[in-house]
Amino acid sequence: MIKFCKDVGKAMGSVIVIGTYSLLFYGYLGYWIAENIFSRIPEKEVSLKDAGGVVCLGIVLAVFVYPRLAIKKEKKSKKDPHKILEKKTKELHSSYVIGTQVYRYEYVPTQGEIFIRHVNGAYAARENIKTIEQHVYELDAATFTNLLEIYNGVVKYKELLELYRENVEKVKICIQDGKLGKATNYYSLVLFLAEFINKRMSDQSGEDTFVHFHFRPDIDVPSAVVENENNGLFRAVLNAEILQRDQYVFWNKTSSSKNGRIYISFKVPNKPYMVLVTLSEAIKHMEVSQRKKHISKIMTAFNNLVDEKGEDLIQ
Repeated sequence: MIKFCKDVGKAMGSVIVIGTYSLLFYGYLGYWIAENIFSRIPEKEVSLKDAGGVVCLGIVLAVFVYPRLAIKKEKKSKKDPHKILEKKTKELHSSYVIGTQVYRYEYVPTQGEIFIRHVNGAYAARENIKTIEQHVYELDAATFTNLLEIYNGVVKYKELLELYRENVEKVKICIQDGKLGKATNYYSLVLFLAEFINKRMSDQSGEDTFVHFHFRPDIDVPSAVVENENNGLFRAVLNAEILQRDQYVFWNKTSSSKNGRIYISFKVPNKPYMVLVTLSEAIKHMEVSQRKKHISKIMTAFNNLVDEKGEDLIQ
């Protein structure tokens, strides 16, 4: 019986010590009781009362110690970036959310580069989701300088159109030279400038700016350029760094089965990270008012997420 009591005490102490360093005291307590109390009780004096003491000790440990372990585990689970993304993706699956990804980016305008790297992601079952593990988008440094001048209001509307046309020519030259990667980057910049022109026109006219594609890029490019890379992420970074806007919406307009998908990026406050949300292509078949309703719900949910748990998402 004494051996049983000692083994129980040691086992309790071992479990607690392994469980967490912050509860070393309780582990030591288990060993101490086994060695200094039960070992001193003669075998013949061991009774049901003594065994009851061991049971009581187990109850005390179960009530006061193990709950602390469980709480600590629960807190860790709540801060798990993947669990956070997974939970939010499931919550908004009925609003056509099929994927949520986190990307870290480096914006280096002096070198004419934007670098992105995939950090985490959660996806709905049976959906084809593309993940860009990492990619470098390259432009000339002067282009980034011109973009900054746009944001600061230095470039006037006429000059903005001229900048747009210059980059259209760069796309054509890159295509002629067979530099499809660079052509893709300049083409993405052309789209970005077209959207910016639209936004400025909409702001001046007081129209709804939720979707602003009145000004369309007057350029035809091979599908290989359009579909070469996910250039929407490139524009999302420009939107965050140049225009200082935390959200960016873009569509998949390729000829693939993903045509019609909507992507929304959310910048994590004060950090070079963004959350990219993918909406199913099925949403394109909805009425515009219903589609806006779903998108509005998603934007509210993820704005709250990055504001409240942005730090947890980038761990």
